[in-house]
Amino acid sequence: MPDERPLKSSEAAVFMTFSLSTLERMRVDGTGPDYFQGGIRKAGSTPSQAKGTNQHVRYFKPDIRSWFKAGKVSSAMQAAIRKGQAFRTIFDLAEERAYYLDAIGCVAGIVEATPIDIFIERLGEWDIVWMSAVEAASRSWANLAEHRLFADSVNNVLSHARDGIDRGLMATELSVETRIPPPGPKKHLDD
Repeated sequence: MPDERPLKSSEAAVFMTFSLSTLERMRVDGTGPDYFQGGIRKAGSTPSQAKGTNQHVRYFKPDIRSWFKAGKVSSAMQAAIRKGQAFRTIFDLAEERAYYLDAIGCVAGIVEATPIDIFIERLGEWDIVWMSAVEAASRSWANLAEHRLFADSVNNVLSHARDGIDRGLMATELSVETRIPPPGPKKHLDD
């Protein structure tokens, strides 16, 4: 089937190995691949104007492939960051989260970033410890690449916080140096 042939929603769902309801939900919340509605765009032309509320939806395979490629990750930590399950502010670093520990006590990732089937497999088998991101980054990890990605994220947040503190300190120093001292007490003519 040529790439230029548009796919119906049901065909796109099969192509993506998703259920039709999952594809529809992704279309509604804007998390899925690009699609066309209210007319099919041919190369170089614009879609026709929608003439009703129940227009057909069509997908193109290159858009689906691009969407999959854009979502590609190399670790559970990278997936957590993309899904907003990791930290972005100094407050996120202090919040305790659940982490897996392997048999020798090394951190083996964030529990909430683990796919459900793996989570179910690990129930009762893996230790789960609640700790802050800083504490987790300070421990030994089972996977060096994941630890580096995690530690880089922690250090990035800490670096932004340090930069903000330094900017504030510099602003205070400049304002103190350029501040006009308040006038002294007023003298009365009687004095």
